[in-house]
Amino acid sequence: MKKHFSLFLALFLVCAILMAIPVEAAKGERGYEPAQATSFRREAETARPNNECSHTYTVTSTNRLSHKMTCSKCGYSYTQNHVFKYQSISASQHKKYCTVCDFSYTYAHDLSCTSISDTKHTTKCSQCAYTKTEKHSKTCVSINKAEHVEKCTKCNYTGPEEHHNYKCKKVDSTRHKYTCTKCSYNYIEGHLFTPIYGIIFSDLIIHEYCPICKSFVD
Repeated sequence: MKKHFSLFLALFLVCAILMAIPVEAAKGERGYEPAQATSFRREAETARPNNECSHTYTVTSTNRLSHKMTCSKCGYSYTQNHVFKYQSISASQHKKYCTVCDFSYTYAHDLSCTSISDTKHTTKCSQCAYTKTEKHSKTCVSINKAEHVEKCTKCNYTGPEEHHNYKCKKVDSTRHKYTCTKCSYNYIEGHLFTPIYGIIFSDLIIHEYCPICKSFVD
């Protein structure tokens, strides 16, 4: 009888030892106590959606590229890229803003100017809706000794070729200068002398006259 009791006690002790080993081993492998496990579980829940929560999000801008969406009920959060739109705020600038959060910044328009007629051109921004139509800002440019053209300083407009409108003026006793009144092109050449005769007190007087610049030459 004593022999059977001793055997039963030995089996009971072995079973108790075997049952205790997995509990301690599991605790050692996980490396946290029950309080730590609760904290870990809460952190994990914020990293994935809670299917039982009807999320109510608040949004916070994090940088120029993205913002953070956070549920005010369960703490679930994720990051997404800004959703940008553009708004013209002046003739020189527009605002780039996110339609989800409050992030925005301003910078200059990316403008291009296109001729639409002989008198007008349209200026547009490639990013926002800014558009302006106005008259050409024309300047006259010489292309050779005989002709000039009108060009717009803002767009690609170039007018038809026109002849210079010259005025001639005496420079000195041997030369005069041609100047175009529209484009200011000029060049100098010698007088074309024509003698003019006159009599003063019975004396014959000869004057040198240039019919081009209409001046007498001393």
